[in-house]
Amino acid sequence: MQAPAAAPQWLRRLDPRRIAAAVARRGLAGTVALVLALLACYGTLATLALLSLLGIALAVHEPAVRSVVAGLAVLAAAAVAGGRRKHGSIAPLTVAAIGAALIVFAMLLAYDWRTELAGFALLLAAVAWDLRLRRRDHRRPLPASHHGGQT
Repeated sequence: MQAPAAAPQWLRRLDPRRIAAAVARRGLAGTVALVLALLACYGTLATLALLSLLGIALAVHEPAVRSVVAGLAVLAAAAVAGGRRKHGSIAPLTVAAIGAALIVFAMLLAYDWRTELAGFALLLAAVAWDLRLRRRDHRRPLPASHHGGQT
């Protein structure tokens, strides 16, 4: 039997449903939400700076960008909350909630770059911690009663 051509294989791998299932299965939703929040925040800034260097002026509705960043930070914290069910530790969720609260405060109430940076740092630490705990529990062997052994 011959292997499928490269193009159909890549199209199958790039199917959004398949990617979403892989993200959910591996517990990467918090990582994806955090990356999107960072891109929405600093990516917008970098894009606007690059466009202005090229002589292109673009008006961006700043409250909309701030709302998207705040929403994605809350989504990342919610994804960390889903990890609590897997590993049972509330500590990463607590750190994620504090980080998301700092980001929301900085984005929607009183902007300060130090508050924003501290929020992103805490959220990054919480997402990494949650991912580590999920991976640790995934590698743990099942008890003897789960794989047919004598109890």
